[in-house]
This record gives sequence, C-alpha cells and structure tokens, in this order.
Amino acid sequence: MFQEFLDPHDDAQKSYADDIKRMLARGERRLQVSLDEIRSHNRELSDGLLNEPFEFLQALDKALKDVVRTMPNDGRFPAITDDSMYYCALVGSFGEYAVNPRTLSSKHLNHMISMEGIVTRVSLVRPKVVKSVHWNEKKRLFHSREYRDQTMSANAPATSSVCCFLQSRVAI
Repeated sequence: MFQEFLDPHDDAQKSYADDIKRMLARGERRLQVSLDEIRSHNRELSDGLLNEPFEFLQALDKALKDVVRTMPNDGRFPAITDDSMYYCALVGSFGEYAVNPRTLSSKHLNHMISMEGIVTRVSLVRPKVVKSVHWNEKKRLFHSREYRDQTMSANAPATSSVCCFLQSRVAI
C-alpha cells in the first residue's frame, strides 16, 4: 500500500518519483513524506503510522527502497545494493501527537510524535555500532555481527554482548 502511495499508477494522484530522483541525485538517503498526503490517500496508513509506528514506518521504509530499485539508473545515481538503506521522514500535521517538552507524557509511548522545543543543553553522545564486519585470514571468511537494542524500530530482540557470528564465504 505504501508503494502505491509513493509511486501511484493513477496520474491524478501525487507521485513522489521526482522527489525520490532528486534525493538520489543529491546522494541523500532520507525522503520527506507528508503525513497529510498519506492521510488523504489512505486514512488507515496515516493512523497506523501514528499509533503503531514500529510496524508501519518499517513498511514505509521498505516501500521506499522497493520504489528506488525500480527507478531507471542511467549512472546519475549511486548503485543500489542490498545493504543500501533508505528512510522516510514524516512532515505535516500530527494533531494530538504534536507536543512540546512540557506536554510530553507517558500516553505518548509507542506512538509517533512531533516534538518542538529549544535545545538549552547538549551532552556528548557515543555513536552506536549497528553492524561490524571482520575478516578471518586463517579461514578466509568474513564474519558480520549486527547489534540491536530497545531504541531501534526493528521487531527483533536486543542482542547481548555474547552473540554468534554470521558467516559467508567470499571468492577471491
């Protein structure tokens, strides 16, 4: 349903194809999508994004990647691989989910919100390792490891510090 929204077959509906091409030409990976346009296209999708963002936002990102794969590439865009990630940023009217730091409360847990405020203090945040790849010279294998925690939108459980390696052979 999100693919149909991003690149509809009906010429009367707005298509994000030009915005996606512009995003790719600039080398960006995030597309701004209007929540108001999603709402006018399909109310169920917009309500799902606001009330169940972990499932619906992942589906929207996957639909964007699928639409990007169908775009004809004449060398103007970088090559799209399986590891290429594309994301959607939501803009528009969030209604009751538009909050500020004083109105933010526990009822907003597990909902998509839009927060506006002024940053008065900033602290150093350590970047998160999402995936690491290691080369084993003896076995001539790459080992990759993916790390997850509770802040990520994927439904997979959090990884502990002890995790098994995924192996794949590489032809050299």
